[in-house]
Amino acid sequence: MPHFEDILKNYKASCAALLKVQNENGSFNQILTDKTTYLETSATAMFVMAFAEGVNNGWLPKSEYESAILRGWSYLKTQIQEDGRVKNIVRGTPILQNSDD
Repeated sequence: MPHFEDILKNYKASCAALLKVQNENGSFNQILTDKTTYLETSATAMFVMAFAEGVNNGWLPKSEYESAILRGWSYLKTQIQEDGRVKNIVRGTPILQNSDD
């Protein structure tokens, strides 16, 4: 696969940076480096999945990421309501007309 090693290097660097900003409860904030912003469930799910895929594929060391994965999963389970709706997801950014057009 062309550029695989470059992509893997960037993936590992991104995961390492994310690991540093994960909250103790396993979640991530809407703005990763600002703990005053609210907890964001969909981002947490994506990052935890990225960690788990990395460990499962041997790209990330289990010893460094297992705790983060388990904490993230524990947090995510608390965000699913009885009716199946998921709490604390940021609304998507709409496509807006450029003011310069």
